[in-house]
Amino acid sequence: MSETKTRRAALACVPSGLILAAFHDPATDAEKALFTLGTLSVTPGVREALAVDTLEGWTRACVLFRSHQQGEWENHDDDDTRANWQAIPDGTRIFTVWQLGPARDDATLWIITEADRSSTTALLPSEY
Repeated sequence: MSETKTRRAALACVPSGLILAAFHDPATDAEKALFTLGTLSVTPGVREALAVDTLEGWTRACVLFRSHQQGEWENHDDDDTRANWQAIPDGTRIFTVWQLGPARDDATLWIITEADRSSTTALLPSEY
């Protein structure tokens, strides 16, 4: 992937409630958004784990936020998936778990969207 295309993908990640990353189609992404993310934030542990200060790291964070927002929860346990689907119409907290690498605590990332949809935070379990 060229530097320009990578930069464009990362810059397309808009922290305004709708994530558009990795060569997106804005109309399709808007249709797939299940809820508003609010203000996006990452904890220091996630900043380090994903290297979000780099273009590649921020792009990866955008893809995770977008997957969280679009209900791409196939790798979650059935109870968590059901709870998230119910949280959308109920207006309760949405919680997803993502594996960044081998099964270690520091290779797991949580993304939590608050019930009022004012903010979404990516954090490591040790930072909860």
